Amino acid sequence: MVWGLPFSVGVLHAFWSESLFPNQPQTVALASTLPQGLLLFSGAILAPLFTLLPWHEKRIQAIGMLIATVGLIASAFATKAWHLVVTFGCLYPFATALYFPCPIIVFEWFQARRGLASGVVFAGTGAGGAAFPYIVTSLLKQFGYRTTMLALGIAFISINTIALALIKRRLPLAARVTTGRSSRRPRPRIDFSFLAGRAAWAAFAFITISNLGSFIPLLWMPSYATATHATRPDGTTLVAIMNGITVPGFLLNGHLSDRLPARVVICTSCLLATMSCLLLWGYGTSAGPLVAFAIVWGITAGSTSGIWSKMVTVINKSGDPSVPAWTIATFACLKGVGSLTSGENGPRVRLTPGPISNALLATGPMKGAGGAFGSTNYVSDVSPAPLTLAGSTLYLHGCHHLW
Repeated sequence: MVWGLPFSVGVLHAFWSESLFPNQPQTVALASTLPQGLLLFSGAILAPLFTLLPWHEKRIQAIGMLIATVGLIASAFATKAWHLVVTFGCLYPFATALYFPCPIIVFEWFQARRGLASGVVFAGTGAGGAAFPYIVTSLLKQFGYRTTMLALGIAFISINTIALALIKRRLPLAARVTTGRSSRRPRPRIDFSFLAGRAAWAAFAFITISNLGSFIPLLWMPSYATATHATRPDGTTLVAIMNGITVPGFLLNGHLSDRLPARVVICTSCLLATMSCLLLWGYGTSAGPLVAFAIVWGITAGSTSGIWSKMVTVINKSGDPSVPAWTIATFACLKGVGSLTSGENGPRVRLTPGPISNALLATGPMKGAGGAFGSTNYVSDVSPAPLTLAGSTLYLHGCHHLW
């Protein structure tokens, strides 16, 4: 639920820009692109909050859920474009507070199959990305905008209230300490010594470098499909395939990370993604190769978050329970940096591409090259994807003694 709505923002953006506020494209674009960025970056605030106040975890989650619900319902009554920026763009991302503890609690409940359990958690984002665009489209066609947003708001709080009741810690929190007439809970100690290890910085560098290019294919797939006259399936369906295939992708990557060294899983995944860019995308002038690319890319580069738990385990050699929250929050922020730089800002929106995408899109086709290399400029635009993935793979392999 939390990630499904931002993943369907392309449908909402089309309705907002065509039916509600056709003369305010920049404001509508801002409302469309804010949620996913804020969902990624808000971990920087939530990590210390949940670490220092673990006994208030449920309250913080409930507050985040309520604010996000208010944002969804209030967006149904928007009469000006800036109302959407405030409601859907700024209030809805408070839903991160509801979601953030989930991948962290996995470290308390699982050890031998921690990667697979984390893959299950992250697989929900892929399922939402595949299902919600069609759900929102169907609701808009049958019931209109206001009823759609009200229904989404009610469904959001109803389903997540049940889910919140099922989210529980395994390890008990520290009991209150009584001193004289007062009692208090001991504040958890946060040990940042994990930052002194090279494994943490190797992971941070890998996530930063790889995400500089990993979002670009998602961003340009619809336009690329149109340019190559791939209509069955069309670009929207190809994006849905890329999102949907991440469900087994997260599970597979998580399962493999339980059984193999992290560097083996990551390097293999990145190399397969690199080859899919060069061969299936580069020569994909018909629907068949593009479907194959969507599957390979979604199950490899699109699912690398499924390996995060193994990376955290390697980093957190001391077993400090506060480290997973800080490292996953950092991973998410670095992923957000990559999305803004490469231009992910909403792969289902096709809006505001980042500086890398803009610069490369202007280079034009490669003269004399075969396949799509010589017929469209979208191959040049996607070139950072294989370059950054290959570069990050070589970097991580060079740090093999850490992984």
